[in-house]
Amino acid sequence: MNPAQAPAYLGAVRARRCTEADRPRLAQMLARLRDGGQRYEDRISLHLACGKLLDDLREYEAAMRHFEAANRLRGREAKFDRVAFATECDRLAKRFTPEFFVANRAFGLGDETPLFILGMPRSGTTLVEQIVSRHPAIAAGGELPFWLRRPNTPAIADATGLSAEAARELSREYLAVLRRVGLHDRGSPTSRPSTFIASG
Repeated sequence: MNPAQAPAYLGAVRARRCTEADRPRLAQMLARLRDGGQRYEDRISLHLACGKLLDDLREYEAAMRHFEAANRLRGREAKFDRVAFATECDRLAKRFTPEFFVANRAFGLGDETPLFILGMPRSGTTLVEQIVSRHPAIAAGGELPFWLRRPNTPAIADATGLSAEAARELSREYLAVLRRVGLHDRGSPTSRPSTFIASG
């Protein structure tokens, strides 16, 4: 409906495997790239969408050209600070020790609903989720945005200035989301456990 909505193209091609019937969509996206009027973020979305569509059509060389173009655009803004990343990892490891969890048991709820699958990107976490969720009592939640939508404040991220009751209320909200996922996925109140893939 709005040809200028570049992210919509990416969402559309990711929703399913593209076929020859999607050639007109590819032509639309290429035309948008040629007119050169988009923000760099939109050009990234268009290149990724073209790459995905062409990859589905087994035109791998053309697909890689678009993936490479998207990565070059990303590189203009996204700079990886290795020292800052290592410092943050060290800080988190020092903060969340076994002793920390023992001392803050009051923050948690005695509920076994969540099943977390953790791993680096492209390490197989999605495949593990698909395998585990074949069990009739397990529903797959995918990469849920629940925590990303909460304010990124030390009170939540580092559990500082957060009361035990506030922490439990957050947990109850999260469990309600998981149970809705389970009911939708399996149609049964027993299908409560869900997976959450966190990459880091």
